[in-house]
Amino acid sequence: MKIQIDNIPEEGILLWSKEAADAYPVLADMVRAGECRFEAPIHVSLRARPVREMIEAEGQLETTVRLPCRRCVESFDQPVKRRFRLYFTQEMPEFDDDEDEEGAELSADDIGLTLFKGDAIDFTDALQEQVVLALPNWALCGEDCRGLCPKCGANLNAETCGCDTEVEDDRFAVLKNLKIE
Repeated sequence: MKIQIDNIPEEGILLWSKEAADAYPVLADMVRAGECRFEAPIHVSLRARPVREMIEAEGQLETTVRLPCRRCVESFDQPVKRRFRLYFTQEMPEFDDDEDEEGAELSADDIGLTLFKGDAIDFTDALQEQVVLALPNWALCGEDCRGLCPKCGANLNAETCGCDTEVEDDRFAVLKNLKIE
């Protein structure tokens, strides 16, 4: 999704896109690595408008991702929905250095800006970043997922195994035969 900055009116412009995950290089790499699978295209609605010397892009994205559960390893579909607000600029804005006596230099990332060159903004990197940020850190098929048996590997959501459920703490096993006189 690209937009020419000269085509953005003062009141802003609305953009819509519906693309497969393989249109985004980072997401395509995740699929090839087997980390996930996108079950639906990525729907993006975005409003871009000029704000001072910047372009503000505010929008929402939605898709469905198939992920492996971190407890039972079974795949499940996870709806993904994320609202975002991003700022794009061609050059770093000037700041008043009176308050900063140490001379620390801020980068565009430090202040939440994305630098771009030329007369067009390509939203590809920003949108794929938003999809990755929307994915759960610890994907679970359900809060009540019982996971796998640590001894036999049975999926405890589907079956009950006959393994002893008592967990032995090995940290102090060496002290078991210690005799103090």
